[in-house]
Amino acid sequence: MAVGLAVLSWQGQRAARADLTPLFTLQQQALATGDQDLYGSLFDNSAPAYRTAMMAEMASTAMVFGWRMGDSAPLLRRLRIAGDKAEVEVETTYEDSAAATLAYRRLETAHRSGGQWRLAPPDPAAWGDILSEEGQNITLHYYERDADLARQYGPFDSARDGLLSRLDAITQAFCRRYNPPPPCHVDLTLAPDPDLLPFRAGAGASPPPPLISYESATVNDFIVISLNGTGQESDDPGFLDIVRDSLPRVRGAGELLVLDQSAPDAISISAERLTGQTMPLRFLSPRLVGLHRRDPHPLWWLGVSESIGDVIARRAMGPVTGEAEAALTAWSVLRGDVAVWAERFSGVRLPAGDRNVWHDDPSNIGIDLAISRTGQRQAARRLALNMHARFGEAKTLAWLLGLRGQMLRGSSITIDGQTIDQLRQDWLAWLTSARLTS
Repeated sequence: MAVGLAVLSWQGQRAARADLTPLFTLQQQALATGDQDLYGSLFDNSAPAYRTAMMAEMASTAMVFGWRMGDSAPLLRRLRIAGDKAEVEVETTYEDSAAATLAYRRLETAHRSGGQWRLAPPDPAAWGDILSEEGQNITLHYYERDADLARQYGPFDSARDGLLSRLDAITQAFCRRYNPPPPCHVDLTLAPDPDLLPFRAGAGASPPPPLISYESATVNDFIVISLNGTGQESDDPGFLDIVRDSLPRVRGAGELLVLDQSAPDAISISAERLTGQTMPLRFLSPRLVGLHRRDPHPLWWLGVSESIGDVIARRAMGPVTGEAEAALTAWSVLRGDVAVWAERFSGVRLPAGDRNVWHDDPSNIGIDLAISRTGQRQAARRLALNMHARFGEAKTLAWLLGLRGQMLRGSSITIDGQTIDQLRQDWLAWLTSARLTS
């Protein structure tokens, strides 16, 4: 049970449900119609960053909820209330690949302000202590609230395995596929972390990988050169060239600054994923996406599978630097391959979306994915499938993993005799045809 929150009696549940139903009815209406103004008005003013983040991904949230125009008012199940804070299990539905519709309960947090209930971020302090379980290729950390999920997966009183067993099997499968430098071990924390909201299936692991290219800029009297966070910059001719070009413009070494553009935690996490004893990964608790009994939402399984595959694939490819077009094209193919296999492991496939917004150049797909813009995820998936069909999965994968640690130059990167530019032309031809026939 949540720390500081009490499960109400039957009478208390009924009264609280009547107070809170209008809030979630409006949430349902806003998500079903795409009404951003209405949606934004439902959030507590004490958490503006949370409201901004949630509003930016309304479509992702709507897909998880499965609400449509004309649906009846949402059902509120178990409620926990302490003072002006409430946790509510909101029932939603999801239609799986077999056209079976199941009900899922998603945990929402609300705060009462000015006499009205408002949507609010989850409070990790109300979830208890952090516990851990060890698997063969994964260490699973979770809060007390999720203990029943970690230790048992499936319907009540089922003999089926817990989350740990299935997550370990997914990790082992990705380890076999990408065969990264050992050890292939993921350190996964399932958390009620507001920074992990809104949930976006197919987003991959956060933080995104380090930048690939270098940039030089004059700031006051200093010349600032950005690192790419791979730790291999000093071996990269491209980085050394930009330093040499900058030296004549400064009067002394003190006026030349070399900085990393990534946030400090992103640098350390990326470095640990590349070379550490474990690959750290934080992912949203399944309660904040939805549970059918104790079975997490299918989109949660897709998301966690893709994030696990993402960090393993990054370690397998390693710090690839050099020419942006070649490196980013390879990255987009690899992320597409991860997406394909995450869908196979989870049994969930995301809608293709509008091909008209897919980039014509695979390297631009890679740029978006490298900075956590998920709009090109489906383009990367299709690019990987095209490569599988053209060259075979084994040859495509061998090409990607053969790039590990290389200082790429476009003229020297080929797959089965095809250059990066030819791959780009092939993609553009396929995409043009697909747009005409869609």
